[in-house]
Amino acid sequence: MSKKIQQLGFRLFNAGVMLLLTVGTVFAQGGTTPETKAPKIPDISTLPGPQAGKDVDVSKVGGYLQEQFLPKIAVTIISLAVGTSVLFIIIGAIMMLTAYGNEEKLGNAKKTIILALIGLVISLLSYVIVQLIFFTGYQITEIT
Repeated sequence: MSKKIQQLGFRLFNAGVMLLLTVGTVFAQGGTTPETKAPKIPDISTLPGPQAGKDVDVSKVGGYLQEQFLPKIAVTIISLAVGTSVLFIIIGAIMMLTAYGNEEKLGNAKKTIILALIGLVISLLSYVIVQLIFFTGYQITEIT
């Protein structure tokens, strides 16, 4: 009982300290001062992007999406899947080493390793498919 009271007191103390720290910063912000100025709006001609009256080649926008953005996203997701598969192979190996002859634990460890290997194969095959699609000249066209 004494341990629970100590934990409750510690939590209340931490909550009080956090409340005092946040209240000071919230109320420290005053109203408007005479030095407050309106934001300066930049000149349109200095902003990046197409200029007014000039034609924009819309096909280049889709090219960036197809040639750079989507392959990076796909490779990132596949890399995470491969990393997770390798992690589960290691976890299964540790489970196998610590089974100590227990058949149920050994069976779970084998199942974990087999499923991780299947996930690894699927991830690697999906990487190959993504490479074939994006880097062999496949063009994504509009459906009209």
